[in-house]
Amino acid sequence: MDKELEASGERRKAKRKKVEVDTNEMLSKCKALQKRMRDILERDNENNRRGRIAIEKIKHVDEICNMLMNKTLQECLVDEGILNEVKGWLEPLPDRSLPNIKVKRRLLDVLKNMRIGREHLVSSGVGKIVYFYSINHKECKEVRNMSKELVRKWINEAFKDEEYSC
Repeated sequence: MDKELEASGERRKAKRKKVEVDTNEMLSKCKALQKRMRDILERDNENNRRGRIAIEKIKHVDEICNMLMNKTLQECLVDEGILNEVKGWLEPLPDRSLPNIKVKRRLLDVLKNMRIGREHLVSSGVGKIVYFYSINHKECKEVRNMSKELVRKWINEAFKDEEYSC
């Protein structure tokens, strides 16, 4: 019986080692994703300024969102400032046109599933653009409702944090 307990303990230790991911590797993945999002945004903005179609974000949104949904990377991504890039993707283009609905929908869904602390929310400014979508009457109902839900979630979390700190 003792041997069985020792064997099960060794198996648990082996599982923990597999779950632990190299911190440097995670950091480099986070920085690479951040740079990639920034480059895509810059290409779209440049195309828009030149009067060309800005479709880079649309082409890459599924792939980028799948990476953003990776729970292992999310804390590192948020700490490294990925919300600044998300904000950039949600902001209007230089000609003041709004991003494609698919981009908005996917990124709002990612934000809904991310754990974002108040300090990251404030420092990135992503909350402002989400709030803009929640009150913009020209925005489609689906995006407006997703934005309202996110704003409510963040407000509730902020008040919950304040209750614990008092």
